[in-house]
Amino acid sequence: MTISAEVQCERPNNELSKFEGVMTWRHESFSLDNDKILLRGCVLRNTAWCFGLVVFAGRDTKLMMNGGKAQFKRTRIDELTNVLIIGVSTSLNRRNTSYRNVENTLSCPVIKIPFHKEI
Repeated sequence: MTISAEVQCERPNNELSKFEGVMTWRHESFSLDNDKILLRGCVLRNTAWCFGLVVFAGRDTKLMMNGGKAQFKRTRIDELTNVLIIGVSTSLNRRNTSYRNVENTLSCPVIKIPFHKEI
């Protein structure tokens, strides 16, 4: 079965709660709104059959445009480990710096003693 229809609708956007369009089929117009569309990933149940039309696909779907970047989730142990690593490295850095300062201030002056070799 082939259905030939024309759809005029809004451009792809990320507003999940709004869709406006008109489908013209056999010289008759049918409005398209949120009550008559299924978003990507939806499952239609308790229905023996239906006709469907894909309006936007790929990156143009509302869900893909609404997704944005995923945030990296960290556990409390990850956060604690990061704090401990920063604390240990900071304390080691301070310790090394203080040893260098002690070496510079407490070092003995170098006295050069001439050495003559007798032949």
